[in-house]
Amino acid sequence: SLTENYCLDNIVDCAVGPVNTTFCYFNNIDDDPSVATFSYTSTDGSQLNLTINAGQMEGCCDELVVIDSD
Repeated sequence: SLTENYCLDNIVDCAVGPVNTTFCYFNNIDDDPSVATFSYTSTDGSQLNLTINAGQMEGCCDELVVIDSD
């Protein structure tokens, strides 16, 4: 059974194809910002491409931070 509202740690099997994640922003997310922190890791160590298909950010308080790390 799932214990999280959203899958935060995503393993990407590049041989299978892209992963599509949908996240709906909700009220009081600022009370727990970790809920909007996502991790993507490839199964074979290859590089991943991030594409944001839709959405918007508030200039006052939203941040998009991408960290490329081992």
